[in-house]
Amino acid sequence: MFDYDPRLVEYGIATASFLTGAYFGVKKIKDKLFSNKKKKEGKQYWNIHSEIHEILTELRIRTDAARAQIIQFHNGEYFMDGVSMKKMSLTHESLRSGISAEVNQKKDVLISAYIDFIRSILDSKHRFEVVGAMKESYQKQLFIASNVVAYMAVPLQSKGINVGYVIVHWCSDEKVEKVQENAASNELKYAKDRIEVQLSHQIALGNP
Repeated sequence: MFDYDPRLVEYGIATASFLTGAYFGVKKIKDKLFSNKKKKEGKQYWNIHSEIHEILTELRIRTDAARAQIIQFHNGEYFMDGVSMKKMSLTHESLRSGISAEVNQKKDVLISAYIDFIRSILDSKHRFEVVGAMKESYQKQLFIASNVVAYMAVPLQSKGINVGYVIVHWCSDEKVEKVQENAASNELKYAKDRIEVQLSHQIALGNP
């Protein structure tokens, strides 16, 4: 048997106290660093979406439109056979004063209900169309209900994949008559490029 040595006991207690203090000290530092990182990411997230809204507002003003919107594609629930539901939602919107918002109408919408409309946007560099000239469809009826006289849209991409589209609405015949299609198209493309940059920053943050 070993002889009892109170100095060893004292040394053991001191060592245990040191290790415990070191553990909680390191943990406190790690927690603080994590908290600071989350705060920084949160600030960047707000900055990104504030910038996107400013881009949309600038686009709406420069095209003299009533609405400027971003629609993004996303996954939904699943059908009984396990196939994923493809959906889309209005994620950003800028409105002229007195124009009704559509954010609540365009949330978790099934893409399959608008397939022809969406294909027409994705298959073109830009899409300008007077609503009255559209063939009968669910989308046309929604436009009419929202007082949309004409629209222009361009697809949004991320790493070469279509992830949504940017669209502007004109809600009066007077405004539509004044639309200069080439100028509006250039404004839309310029806004699209800037929005894609901001969305890429969002992806880097890992935020939805």
